Amino acid sequence: MDTETETNIAKTSLDFIPSVLKTEDSFLPVSSLPYPKEKICDAIKQYLANKNLSVEERQEIKMKYALLANFLEDDKIQFIEMVDHSLEQIDMEDNDASRTWTEDPKNDADYKKYLSILAAIDAERKKLEDELIV
Repeated sequence: MDTETETNIAKTSLDFIPSVLKTEDSFLPVSSLPYPKEKICDAIKQYLANKNLSVEERQEIKMKYALLANFLEDDKIQFIEMVDHSLEQIDMEDNDASRTWTEDPKNDADYKKYLSILAAIDAERKKLEDELIV
């Protein structure tokens, strides 16, 4: 990939990421990214290596880069949304909840899987943050 193409991929992606993710806790399908996730990572790394940017600009890029962890496979997003919805129903003490939990939801296999997915997202975000030297 030539430098101009990498720069375009980096700039497009860095503009796109915050425009679609409203919070750090929101998730979107990886298929919604304008380019494959790996290609975006490589392009942003090259962009930083080839540009003379201020510390503030580098920090902003690093923050956006780490948000790539919030782009997940569809099945993971659906699972997170299902568990979030069930937990909201429990919080509202709604007896018509669409999901029945064990007595303690923290002992439920789905809840444990949910926590595992969230931990993996946090680990990926940390890994992405550590990849970029600011």
